[in-house]
Amino acid sequence: MEASSIPEFVTRVAEYGHEHRGKEPRRPSLSFHQCAALIEEKFNAYNWDEKNGFYRSGINLNARYAVQTGWVSGGVTIVSMIGSDVSRQRALRMLDVFCREAISPSGYFNGGHDGEKWFSVGFRRPNCRAFSLVRRPLECTRDVLKCLSHLQSQGEKIQSHWEAAARSNLDAACRTFERFGHLGYNIDLETGDVQWGDSTCGAFGIEPLVRGAAWFGEARYLEVAEKLASYYCQHFLARGITCGGVGDALTAADSESNYALLAGLVHLHAATKNPQHLAWAREAADLFCTWVLSYDAILPEGTPLARLGIQARGAVFANTQNQHGAPGICTASGEALLGLYEVTGEERYLRVLEDITQCIPQMIVQKGQEEIWGEIPPGSISERLMTMDGLEPNGHTSQMSTWPETSMLLAVRELPAHFYDPARKRTADFEISS
Repeated sequence: MEASSIPEFVTRVAEYGHEHRGKEPRRPSLSFHQCAALIEEKFNAYNWDEKNGFYRSGINLNARYAVQTGWVSGGVTIVSMIGSDVSRQRALRMLDVFCREAISPSGYFNGGHDGEKWFSVGFRRPNCRAFSLVRRPLECTRDVLKCLSHLQSQGEKIQSHWEAAARSNLDAACRTFERFGHLGYNIDLETGDVQWGDSTCGAFGIEPLVRGAAWFGEARYLEVAEKLASYYCQHFLARGITCGGVGDALTAADSESNYALLAGLVHLHAATKNPQHLAWAREAADLFCTWVLSYDAILPEGTPLARLGIQARGAVFANTQNQHGAPGICTASGEALLGLYEVTGEERYLRVLEDITQCIPQMIVQKGQEEIWGEIPPGSISERLMTMDGLEPNGHTSQMSTWPETSMLLAVRELPAHFYDPARKRTADFEISS
């Protein structure tokens, strides 16, 4: 495979994956409506913390984090749970709690809450400075702004402290960028300084800055978003790697910061119409496609996932450290791939999104599956879809309730169940219902 540059080589790999995409027909699965109902019911029964006014990150009450502001919970949960009446009321309370209580001295959101107080990351370690994975506040800011846009479209009154919290984080990100030229990996929540690590984690800041520029009419935010995009594309994307988007994998190469860069570039191009932003978005999408399982993996007979009839095509590998596929993008619906397809007409973006969204519902725990899932409640989804030996053996999984639940809800909220492009006469089925 010949290529004149790394991005060109990545594109050829993505094209190869599309050309040799698995052809095994999908078995019927739960519909979007059924998925949302099961997951919302589980969240309201097992994740809601009435005392603190937020949905917890998981069902393990002894977990170190009751909730994180970004990454696998936090603001993204707020967005995904604005559904039925009970969920909506609780999501709005959670939005209010975050925006009133979670701002650190630097202006960024804190890293999370331990059930008693807001904290950074090293809250149980003596003499540990107040640091946070920069993704957490950036992603939470994005999701607060998504909430505001959604609520405004429904005629909901926008509270001033919701806007103030978003602006506080956007201003903090601008100050960090102006001092360091990037947003690092960990930031000091007292000062907003980069503590250590140049990484692509700061790519999570591009989309909220673009959204903030539109919401507040603030040109500075768009200017910083453009500079961030240029920095991350030239220093990382051009080298065929993104890293630092995952809280438990340090700066291992990962798909999560890759998708954040892609989403930021799609939103940036929509705002600027700059052809360079579109060219970078295509490169980011091609790199992301290489993280998605494009073939029909064979799971060993008799293993738990094989007994469930799981079809692994569309599993997304999170990073090079954990080495396993997962049902969904952590933590996103994949709407940026659809947006990029609509601009470019490149079919592989549509098909990889189709594979991702069709993969998730298979992993939702349902009644009658106790032999495999044990006491994990219906509506839960494990993040581990093992197609090779790793944290578990090939064909196995782990009994847990994790972030793919939120990714599934986001797909329901942000994607059509069935898509039709009349101009190009193409269709895509993001759900395969029985």
